[in-house]
Amino acid sequence: MADEPLRNESPTKYAIVVADFNGDGKLDYAYLFKSTEYSGEGLLVQLSSPQGYVWKVITQTDWGDKYPSVDLVMGIDLAKPGKYETACSEGALACEAKEQKSITLKRAGIWHFKFESGGAVWYWDLKMKKFLQVWISD
Repeated sequence: MADEPLRNESPTKYAIVVADFNGDGKLDYAYLFKSTEYSGEGLLVQLSSPQGYVWKVITQTDWGDKYPSVDLVMGIDLAKPGKYETACSEGALACEAKEQKSITLKRAGIWHFKFESGGAVWYWDLKMKKFLQVWISD
């Protein structure tokens, strides 16, 4: 992580986020993990549940043979409750008919980003009982 100078702006080096993502009143923990065996990384959440904590793999990336020894590329930070304009509405992505132009988070989410670029907000959907993603421009 030391190769990205912007990581020094965060006490967690933009690799850990702690918040109540699923709205049950208990803290949940989001982590970025870097593979030691290949050029991959992943976003995992330790989510509270009635049975204790469960691990959820949110997303994982394998940079493949093209970048065999790439350092941790992505960062994570807290996405605070509030309204976010999507990349679709800002012209960064082509909008499909059903695609949201904005999203309003009622609870904390995870801002998953590439430094000096855009990224996505991951948020817990209470009805679907899973994390959903929406692309956001920086």
